[in-house]
Amino acid sequence: NACLTPDGEYLWFMSNNPPAGGRHIAVVGLNPEQPSIKVFANAPGEGALTRDGHACWACVGNEIWLFPIVGEPSKVAELDPTWVNRRAFSGLLGISVSCDYQKLLVSGKIGTHYFLAIGDPATGKVEILHEHPCHHNHTQFSPNDPNLFMMAQDWFCDPVSGQHMDFDHRTWLMTVDQ
Repeated sequence: NACLTPDGEYLWFMSNNPPAGGRHIAVVGLNPEQPSIKVFANAPGEGALTRDGHACWACVGNEIWLFPIVGEPSKVAELDPTWVNRRAFSGLLGISVSCDYQKLLVSGKIGTHYFLAIGDPATGKVEILHEHPCHHNHTQFSPNDPNLFMMAQDWFCDPVSGQHMDFDHRTWLMTVDQ
C-alpha cells in the first residue's frame, strides 16, 4: 500500500508508543512552511490510503473506518456481528485497497480458523470471502488487477493441541471471485 500522497504533501506511517506499546496510524505534513503531525490514536495497526491520499481506511474491531487528515473519522463498513456470534475474534486485521479503490481486503482470526473478507465502502458491508483452517494473513491487492490479490500462509500453533503447524505454500494468489 502507498504511504506518500500523490501530491507529495503527506506521508502516512505507523507510530509505536513504547514502553506501553500500541501501534497507531499517523500522518506527517511535509510542507516545510507548515509542518504537522497527526496521530490517530483510535486507528490501530495498518491503513490503506484513499485515491488522493488525504484519508486512510483502517480496521477497528469488526468495522472499517475512514480517517481523514481534515475532519472527523467515520465508519464505512462493518462485518455482521451475528457472524462473529460471541466467538473468540481477533478483529479485522491488515487492510489493502484494490487499484480501482472500490474494494478493501481484510483478514482475521475467529475461533480456531482464519478468514479473508472484502469491505465495500459503497454498501457498508464486509463480506467473508474465504475461511481457512491454517494461518493466512498479510493480504495485498494487485497494483494492476482490482480482483487479484496475494496472501501469505504462516506457521502457527494449533490453539487446542499446541502443535506447531508449518505452511505448505508461503504465498497464495487468489481472485475475489474464488
